[in-house]
Amino acid sequence: MVAEAVTLALGIAGRLQLEVLVSHLAACQAYTRVVELCLAAATKRDPANLALHFYRNGENPDDSAGVAAFHARTNAYSQVTSMLGSLQSASALSPCSPGVPAVPGPPAPATTSSLPPTQAKDWAEKVFQLVLASTDELMHVSLYQWLVGQVSTSSYI
Repeated sequence: MVAEAVTLALGIAGRLQLEVLVSHLAACQAYTRVVELCLAAATKRDPANLALHFYRNGENPDDSAGVAAFHARTNAYSQVTSMLGSLQSASALSPCSPGVPAVPGPPAPATTSSLPPTQAKDWAEKVFQLVLASTDELMHVSLYQWLVGQVSTSSYI
């Protein structure tokens, strides 16, 4: 069912509100599909690859089309790096035993922090490798910029 939804979403990826769809896919642990969808969204939002031209030519602020394309792409990429950060954080958590819920009622929806740390680490590594395997140069730039901003980059470098 998730695969069908992603296949349909790929066709309209450029017009999607990625934040919403990414949160739903992450809740289903479809992390690799998030990467696929965000890369497709970046390509559809900038089919002429103006953002790469903008980046390679010094990010001239007078190039309004380049600025718009660059921001559209980086917005899509930020969904991937944000998810990767969540997975990385979840992998650093120590497993805890179940406790008494703070609030009565049904349990909260699953998040990346509910993944066992070893599973979160495995998913983070898969996502990282998938991004590196992509041919999207600006996705690589976004990933490297995100890595530089992280406190703990040694596991990826």
